[in-house]
Amino acid sequence: MKIKLSIKDVYHGRVRNAADCMVARAVKKQTGLDDVVVTHSSIYLGDARAIIPVRVRQKIRHFDKFGFVQPFSFELMLTETPREKPGVPMEVHEERRN
Repeated sequence: MKIKLSIKDVYHGRVRNAADCMVARAVKKQTGLDDVVVTHSSIYLGDARAIIPVRVRQKIRHFDKFGFVQPFSFELMLTETPREKPGVPMEVHEERRN
């Protein structure tokens, strides 16, 4: 799935906010999911996980440092179902699956 970040995603994205950064906003908008968390290496979409391409990691670091990047797009490829998301206890994941 191709994810396209618009100028609105960049402008309204929050620096160092895993659930409301520019990438999270674009992924939420284009997938219709609310449960999206972005780290510097992965994107968690509900129970699924995608690895962030190196080029996108660099853009995220630049955004976190300077608060702006030019709009861009990238290919989102799911890789696996994670056992646990960062900052969320395993019990929460187990409750969501049941």
